[in-house]
Amino acid sequence: MLSQERLAFLGKLSPAMSHEILNNFEIILQEITITLEMVESKIYQRFPPIH
Repeated sequence: MLSQERLAFLGKLSPAMSHEILNNFEIILQEITITLEMVESKIYQRFPPIH
């Protein structure tokens, strides 16, 4: 779906439901960020940067 379609979809939901969905997206994004940071840390442990 395009961003505009997503926004239109959220606009059709009740305020409580759209808030819940956006809240879940924020939680998922936080989990992805933490996972990426962990992976990056592991990569740097195995392959330290060469200066």
